Amino acid sequence: MSGATGATPNRTRPRRRAPWSAFVVLFLLWIVASLVLLLWAAEPTLTFLGDVATAEERALRESRLTCAFVGSTVLAVAGLALGIGGRRPGWAVVFVVALLVVGAAWIAETAQGAAPPADDDLVPCVEHSGGGNRCPGG
Repeated sequence: MSGATGATPNRTRPRRRAPWSAFVVLFLLWIVASLVLLLWAAEPTLTFLGDVATAEERALRESRLTCAFVGSTVLAVAGLALGIGGRRPGWAVVFVVALLVVGAAWIAETAQGAAPPADDDLVPCVEHSGGGNRCPGG
């Protein structure tokens, strides 16, 4: 050891892999948050006993659905980034599939909601206790 200063050679440490528990928590958060956001989005148009959702309620549902899809996408992208950065390719694939699910749901929803029905088509038959009724064609 002639001329050695006693310092250890500079060894590069391999990057640590992200703990699997972080992915499990993020995936469960994605599932729960997506379901809660979708229920929150659907709430304005839930009707009971023949009620009909108004145009304002449908518009509120559309804006809430957009928020739900954005929230689900953000969580899935965070999981994908963590999977790639944390050297966990299996989890990266899981979150790519989650992104595909969100994308497919978005496409299905926008295709279904392209032509909302007119309010006149949704009026149920209502009989009043005074004798009259509000029935289409009657």
